[in-house]
Amino acid sequence: MGRSSTRGNRGGGRGSGQDSCNIGNDERSHSNAHEIPLHEESSDDDESIVARRGPVAPTPLPQPRNRDWIWVIHGQFSNQGKATRTIGENLQAMWTHPWLSWKEVSEEDRDRLFQRFKGYYQWEEEWDDQIRSCWEKFIKRKFKDSLNRARENAKTAAINAGVEVGEDLSVITPYKPQWMRCEIWESLVQKWNTPTWKAKSATNTTNRGKSTEGKHTLGSQSYVTLKLKLDDHFGRPATLDEIWMQSHGKKGTRPLDRLPSHKEGDALELTDDLEEIDLENDVVWVDPKAKNSIISYKEQVKQKYTDGSNKRPIFDVHTWTEVVGGKKRGRLYGFNDLSDPSVMMTGKASTPSTSTLPTRNEEVQRLNEKIAQLEQEKEAERVEKEKERAEKLTMMEQIEENRVANSEMKETNAEMKRQIDFLLKNIPKTSSK
Repeated sequence: MGRSSTRGNRGGGRGSGQDSCNIGNDERSHSNAHEIPLHEESSDDDESIVARRGPVAPTPLPQPRNRDWIWVIHGQFSNQGKATRTIGENLQAMWTHPWLSWKEVSEEDRDRLFQRFKGYYQWEEEWDDQIRSCWEKFIKRKFKDSLNRARENAKTAAINAGVEVGEDLSVITPYKPQWMRCEIWESLVQKWNTPTWKAKSATNTTNRGKSTEGKHTLGSQSYVTLKLKLDDHFGRPATLDEIWMQSHGKKGTRPLDRLPSHKEGDALELTDDLEEIDLENDVVWVDPKAKNSIISYKEQVKQKYTDGSNKRPIFDVHTWTEVVGGKKRGRLYGFNDLSDPSVMMTGKASTPSTSTLPTRNEEVQRLNEKIAQLEQEKEAERVEKEKERAEKLTMMEQIEENRVANSEMKETNAEMKRQIDFLLKNIPKTSSK
């Protein structure tokens, strides 16, 4: 569903208006130049979808036994990049209505999208709710990102074609994305061109401009993805200092960018080096709050753990919360997507009552144990089959031995009968007196 089958019904030339998708055959070759190809699409772990031409064709569904095992770790998928690419491909291929927001997607269509996602992956039954919740979170992001990118790419293509793009958005109608059907694109452009939508968009733009928080250099990847990458790179849990410099320091001034690649089995110890870094001057930060937060945090942690018997923790969530001024609308600065950042940083909840998900290593170990169990069961099944086969062979050999014995007995009986008959025939007859 959702694939375009009207290869000829594409955008017309300049100024062709909202009906430009419905053009004649003589204009098809010209209209192809105006359809927007799929640009590289960022995923939630900073990996990209390879650009391709033509309507979106989702990756073929694997055989059930070949589906990847996935789980949720710190609010994202264990294979975040691949899973979110699957979500994006499925969403574009199954975009069947002129939806303006995820709220407009019916439960039936949501279920259909999720069922398609299930065709690529498998997980334990106990993870059903968490997988569905995680899927909902990231498909909402993909939904918004896909629409924004389609609209902005259409504007750029129109401008490059010499079209003046102003308040009247109908001029972008000929420049639809290749993954969307023509009639759906036309309907969306009409909705974007209404005063109501434009007013709401202007308000949102103004609000984003007023925001002084949330700037970072992560791109599209999440804090969790960065944390896991740094853990693998260092061969140990990354500290807040290391994560913060990578996520809020501008490229070219981040000390960790200059580090050599980590060799497997060797842990990189950077604690002493980090203490020597002048966070005030050595790193160019994205904004003053990013700089002041980490500097204040380090100072307070240093004062808090002056006693040598107190080992300085990887992350002190209570000190961080105090430094950044507490949560705002339920979100903690620097960890917006995480209900409890301590779980991500240390593997432990900040309070005993906080529910946590299994860590990555725990889940991998559990899955390995299950695989081992399945292999044992498979081996036991193989041994049982071999045993049955051996028993059948033994039975067949016994039957054959009995058949041969019976055949030999019959031949022996026949020979004895012939000898008896011969003797009976050759016994001399006695004359009667």
